[in-house]
Amino acid sequence: FVEKTPKASRNHASPRKRKRDRSRSRSITPPPQLPLYQLNNARNLVRQALAVAPRTPSPVQSTDDSTDTSDLNPELAKIAEEVRARTLAAKSAPEQGGGPEFVTIKVRWRPHPLNEAGKKHVWAFKMKRHDTFQDLFEEVADLAAVLVDHLVVSHDGKRLFSSGTPHGLRIWAEGELEACDQNTWDYIRAHRHQQPPKAGQSSEHSPSPERNSDAESEAESTGGDTLKLVLRSAATEENINLTVRPTTTCGAIVKAFLKAAGLSDQYSVTSKTKRAGKAMPQLMIDGDKMADNVEISEADLDDGDLVEVVGL
Repeated sequence: FVEKTPKASRNHASPRKRKRDRSRSRSITPPPQLPLYQLNNARNLVRQALAVAPRTPSPVQSTDDSTDTSDLNPELAKIAEEVRARTLAAKSAPEQGGGPEFVTIKVRWRPHPLNEAGKKHVWAFKMKRHDTFQDLFEEVADLAAVLVDHLVVSHDGKRLFSSGTPHGLRIWAEGELEACDQNTWDYIRAHRHQQPPKAGQSSEHSPSPERNSDAESEAESTGGDTLKLVLRSAATEENINLTVRPTTTCGAIVKAFLKAAGLSDQYSVTSKTKRAGKAMPQLMIDGDKMADNVEISEADLDDGDLVEVVGL
């Protein structure tokens, strides 16, 4: 006999009842995927309810000009045919052009003007016309034992970059560049209007009488204002001093320079003695070439300024 008491009933309760009810998390079951035809029917019903007009098809442009059946005037038809032929020729013709495929580039190494032990070198490279100067810059830097970042290459007094090409410089078959390091470039740019010092040159040194040009004699004979210039080039070892008038043309100064340097027989002085392939050199001031008929006074130079002669 078991007394029915709360304690006794709790002790003799079923094990399932003695277990604490566990909480169950609710999960959401996604609805079943609708068939495609039901989705299309639903879209059609929505379009009909909103009265959305269907989108018009985009026009298709025909790229074939031969299917053009429009009647043109004979003259207009001829012009249209010429334009079509030029367009096809431009598309078919390669962009690479402007001269021979391979060009020869000569690079002249310029040491620092204050470096007495510095030596000048000339290196020749052969490259394709439309290739960049990247490989040339690296080879010149290796030959000169300088870093590529410290290398400066110029053409006619203007600095070049490795992304340039011979075709961009309008070089036909041969071209000449000048290379130096960054310190030399900065020094030359800062002293481009001054005569560079030379080792062993005394202050009493003056140019020999053979260096006096026709322009100098003309200036001294006529009197008036005169201007002393120091001319240099890649073909002469020493600088040449000339005394000119402000009204003297750049072409006359170039002729006087060639005569003083002993190079007048190699370049055409008159039309009768002009040689094929030999163009007259030019004066370069601040990176700009001066025309032969321009007076030297337009360059705004001072007495004793340094002027480059390029094209030798």
